[in-house]
Amino acid sequence: MISAIFFMPLNKPLTNITLLLAALCSAIGPNFIPRFKQSAMEPVPLMCMIWFLIFIGFALHKYNSHESWSTLGSMKALCYPLIASTLLTSNQQRKYGLYAFFCAALIVISISWIDFLSFYVLHNNVATDRSNQFTVFKDYSQQALMTLVFFSLAMAFSKEHQIRKTRIVLRIVSMFALLNVLFILQSRSAYIVALPLIMFWLYQILKNFSSKVKIFISALVVFIFVCSALAPRAQKRILEARQDTISYFSDHAATSVGIRLELWKRSLPIIANAPLFGNGLGQWQIQYFNQTKDLKNFNGFEMKHPHQESLWILSEQGIVGYLIYVSLLISLFIYTRRLDKISSSFYRSLLLIYILFGLANCVLLDFSHRHLFLLLLCCIPKNSESTEDLIIEKNNEYEFI
Repeated sequence: MISAIFFMPLNKPLTNITLLLAALCSAIGPNFIPRFKQSAMEPVPLMCMIWFLIFIGFALHKYNSHESWSTLGSMKALCYPLIASTLLTSNQQRKYGLYAFFCAALIVISISWIDFLSFYVLHNNVATDRSNQFTVFKDYSQQALMTLVFFSLAMAFSKEHQIRKTRIVLRIVSMFALLNVLFILQSRSAYIVALPLIMFWLYQILKNFSSKVKIFISALVVFIFVCSALAPRAQKRILEARQDTISYFSDHAATSVGIRLELWKRSLPIIANAPLFGNGLGQWQIQYFNQTKDLKNFNGFEMKHPHQESLWILSEQGIVGYLIYVSLLISLFIYTRRLDKISSSFYRSLLLIYILFGLANCVLLDFSHRHLFLLLLCCIPKNSESTEDLIIEKNNEYEFI
C-alpha cells in the first residue's frame, strides 16, 4: 500500500499494479476477517464506503446505461481506504505512507525545476503544447495540484520537527514547491487554491503570535503574492484567460475558459431536468451531448464532465445526493479535529485544496486527482493509538534520550 502511495505521483500503471497487490496481500494475509471488521469501523473507510453505496444506488437508477457502470467503475477507488486500513494498522505505518508521497513528489518537483533551469530537457513537445513544458509525469494541472498538496505536507512536517534547522529546510522546500506552481506550471485552477492555502498555513504558523505580528506578516505575504501576480509569466497566463473569455463571447471559440463557461451554462438545465434525485450516474455526458450536438464547433466543446465537482454531483445525483456529499465532507472535517495538531492541519488543508480545486475541475472523475486525495486519506491517523503505536513511541523516546 505504501508502494502504491509512492508510485501515485510517478506512474499510473505502477499505482494500479501495487494497489491490486495490496488488496491480494491483505486478503490472503493472516487474520483478514478481524482486520477487515476493524477497518470497516474506522470513520474514513466508513464514509468512503457510504459514498460508494450512494454511487451504486444512482448507477442502478440508470441500470441500462453503459455510462452509469463506466462511472461506477471509476468510483471503486473509494474502496482504497478500506483496503489500506487492513494493512496500515498503526499510525506509524500510515506516516510512512505520507513520507513515501513526500519523497515521490519531491523527485517530480526537482525534475521540474531542473527542466525549467535548462540543465536538462525532459521532452520536446513545446511546439505542440507549451502548457506541459515543465511537467514530468502528469499534465500541468495534475502536477500543480500534487505540488500544492506537497506544499501542505512540507508545512505540516515543519510544524512537527523540534530541530530548528529541519523546520527551516522544510519551509524552504515548501516555498520552492509553491513557486513551482505559481511561476513554472502556471495552472490557473491552482491559482484559485494558492492564496487561500497560503493564508491557511500562515494562520497555523502565526496563531500563537501577537495580533500586530499576524497583521504585518499577513499583509506582507499578500503584498508579495500580488507582486508575483504582476510578474511577466503570471501576467501572461492572466491575459490568456482574459483573451479566452473575449474569444468565447465574441466568436464562441472553444478556449480553455470558454469551454468551462459553456459546460457550466449547459449544466444548469441538466440540473433543472431532475433537481431532486438527479439524472443518474454517468448521465451528464448524454444530456450535454443532446444539447450541443448541433453546434458547428461541437468537437471543441465535447467533454465527459462539467469541470466542476458540485455541478457534476447536482446533475447526476440531485439535491439529495449533494446534501449527502456535503454531509460527508463536514463529517470528515469534524473527524480531523480529533487528530493531533500536525495531522489535523494537513488534512484540513487537503480538504481545502479539494473543495477549491473542485470549483474548476471534477476531481473524482480524473484518475490522478481522485487517487491523490483518496490514497492520502488512506494515511489519516486512527483517533486512538494501537498498542503497536505506543511501543514505537516509547522506543523513539528512549532513542532520543
